[in-house]
Amino acid sequence: MSTALRLVHSSERAVKPESYLVTESFMAIPNALFDALLAADIPARQLKVALAIARKTYGYGKQQDDCTITKLAEVAGINRSDASRALQALIAAKIVSASKGKHGSLVSVNAPDKWEFDAWQNATESTTNVAKHHAQTWQNATHNKQPQNTSIPSSLRSEESATADEPSPREVEGKVQAHADQPVTAKVAEPVSDKVAKVQLDPARLVEAYHAACPTLPRVKLLTDSRKQALRQRWVQAGKELGRYGIGDVEAGMAWWTRFFTAVGESDFLSGKSGAWSQCNFDWLLKQANFVKVVEGNYRNGVQA
Repeated sequence: MSTALRLVHSSERAVKPESYLVTESFMAIPNALFDALLAADIPARQLKVALAIARKTYGYGKQQDDCTITKLAEVAGINRSDASRALQALIAAKIVSASKGKHGSLVSVNAPDKWEFDAWQNATESTTNVAKHHAQTWQNATHNKQPQNTSIPSSLRSEESATADEPSPREVEGKVQAHADQPVTAKVAEPVSDKVAKVQLDPARLVEAYHAACPTLPRVKLLTDSRKQALRQRWVQAGKELGRYGIGDVEAGMAWWTRFFTAVGESDFLSGKSGAWSQCNFDWLLKQANFVKVVEGNYRNGVQA
């Protein structure tokens, strides 16, 4: 047989990469802090930013680091605007501290016993329990307490960029599906309350306000649990994030939502009066991206986002 056989010597075989995971340096982060971050029920981007701060501090054997939002976003693997919003949320919850630095902001991770969670942001009380559970362990692990600064430094505000573009109304597919002809009863009109967050709202009254202000839009025939949940989310967003009213003040909230629905009804585009679009409905208005656009005035007469 003329075909030459080539012998592959052991020295020619592919060399496996070294297992650097067990030979390289390590980040000496306190177990109590790491456990608290793992157990905290916070959004993924906030967790990424918190871990990025831990990497920039404990990863280099220091308590604070002077860095920019851009650098934190790079370490966390997210865009800068998302990193900025996540950092502000972490500062508000006292999970991290930030103050003005020479190059950007002096950031550090706070002890878990200093963390403060708003109950409406989480489905359970597990996050607040996490801080209490790990408080003593953390205190034993280190005596260095970080300064608490919940204000948002100017260096962070200056790096914020505009929120990402949301799809235009013309890209919204489909119309509201037909619902069973089941009227809203007195039972569902009872205010929805949250004893921890002290959120108070009346879904049935909100639906009535929608019907009164938007007669050209499809009527709500069934107030489902998903609609109640969407109403609660937008209620908290308008009251807490936008500061329009106290989330436990039903009357003040109703006054603002009446104005909101009135603005929708007076918009030629949203109400369908212009004939350009006819897919606006109760569910569409409660989607976060659409709700923000309406609040920001993108659908006033003469304006179409």
